Amino acid sequence: MWFGIFAGLIEGCLLIVFQRLNWRNWGAMLHVSAPIVWISPLVDLVLFALVVALIAIAAKVFPKILSFAIATFCLSFLTAYDWLTCIGRLRHWSCFLLAVGLASVFTRWAKRNEGGLAKFWRRTTPVLVTLLLVAFVLIHWRSAWRERYELTRLPAAAPDAPNVLIVVFDTLRADHVSSYGYPRETSPNIDRLAREGALFENAIAPAPWSLPSHVSLLTGKYQFEHGIGDVPPMSVTGLRAPAMNGSETLAEILEQHGYRTGAFSANRTYFSANLGFFKGFSHFEDYYDSVADCFVRTLFGREFARVYLTRSDRSGPRRLIRRIGWESVLDKDDEGAAPGGTMD
Repeated sequence: MWFGIFAGLIEGCLLIVFQRLNWRNWGAMLHVSAPIVWISPLVDLVLFALVVALIAIAAKVFPKILSFAIATFCLSFLTAYDWLTCIGRLRHWSCFLLAVGLASVFTRWAKRNEGGLAKFWRRTTPVLVTLLLVAFVLIHWRSAWRERYELTRLPAAAPDAPNVLIVVFDTLRADHVSSYGYPRETSPNIDRLAREGALFENAIAPAPWSLPSHVSLLTGKYQFEHGIGDVPPMSVTGLRAPAMNGSETLAEILEQHGYRTGAFSANRTYFSANLGFFKGFSHFEDYYDSVADCFVRTLFGREFARVYLTRSDRSGPRRLIRRIGWESVLDKDDEGAAPGGTMD
């Protein structure tokens, strides 16, 4: 338990820190959010418990094996490998070899100090469990408190105020939508809305790529006005420039009229809270806040996804994950796929 919680807590913190350090280096960065701090320990705890269980079974079958040394080496290796990969600038083989060396040194030291080390682990395990629980409570309490606080500030909405729903299909070409003349029936629901509502035939995106276009959509400004043409830098402390460069957003205007606002994003890169799109929304969810998505952002979760989830849509793990409703895990590899060949 000690190794799993300790390794996971450090991994979660390192993922957040190196996300900020590598923010402008896209090849080395992994998008994460605060829940990774408590999700990583749970993932590591389960994996490490399985390793210890296998070693315990082997010790029953082969009583002469040095179970303490083997368990210490395996757990310290997994811990070191886990932490080294968080840097994002080392190749996996380099991390593997370094982890083997560090685990070997630590295991030799642990064998000489087995009694004192075991006592230390027993004494500090409750502290680590407490830290894990505190991290969970603070992260989710802060989010819930912020949402409740935002709702208490809302003025009364007009009785006849209509609901407002905006759906964005990022990088969808108009010439592949049926209602815009595409010969195949690719978008039956969009086509129905076009028939029953208004269809704009001369709508032009304000920018050639996702980020500034989304900002323009929410602020009503051209790119040269809102000034966001590239991914804004994120400091190590997490302190950022004012969201949307201080521009008022549609969500803020709706809030001023008593609307409860919420945003739900599956765009992992260009529509996230990290980029300031939370501004004006009482409730904001991007994939980085879900348990399933955070799971595949841990080291061992990524390896699980790579080995078991990318092989076949009919594989046992994929069917089980779909059954329990964790499709966002599979979206890591299935983005853009839809049953029946339609987009909506």
